[in-house]
Amino acid sequence: MNGAGEGSSASSGPGAPTPQAFKWALLIPVVLLGAALAYAAWHLAGGGGPKAAVGQSAPELTLTDLEGRTFHLSDYRGRVVVLNFFTSWCPPCQQEAPDLARFAQSAGPGTVLVMVDRGEAEGPVRRFIQQYGIDAHVVMDPDNRASQAFGVTGQPETFIIDRQGIIRQHVIGPTTATGLEQMTAPWE
Repeated sequence: MNGAGEGSSASSGPGAPTPQAFKWALLIPVVLLGAALAYAAWHLAGGGGPKAAVGQSAPELTLTDLEGRTFHLSDYRGRVVVLNFFTSWCPPCQQEAPDLARFAQSAGPGTVLVMVDRGEAEGPVRRFIQQYGIDAHVVMDPDNRASQAFGVTGQPETFIIDRQGIIRQHVIGPTTATGLEQMTAPWE
């Protein structure tokens, strides 16, 4: 009874680790290390930094518009800015678009609508703006850095920024032309 089978059963007897246990023992630290590295990269990229908040100065944005020009949010100091984050494929953004068009047409000269597209190609954005007839300054946020700076987690999200560059309102979800008129009126 002292054959080869008996010797091999002694090494895998009760209490001895199985090959699966060794795999899990190696896999768990690798997964945890990967998660820690992903979190560190997200944090360094701005994901963990301070976010824009009502009552604080709006973060500076430097983006490119649909005509290839550089856009700086600070260039609009002295005007009320309605800063709308959107994507063309988003149903709530599509629902909101006619109201944005109406608001842009009725807004006084001291108010400007700036729309920030979140990571799309220019073609769909141009079609969206043309389809709804929106007269706005449209800028592209291809890497979502502007969205991160403002703490945007979805779309649409809209910020009302007063003439001094202070965020006065933050709306999550679609808004209306009437709502925008009411939110901007105190700051005009």
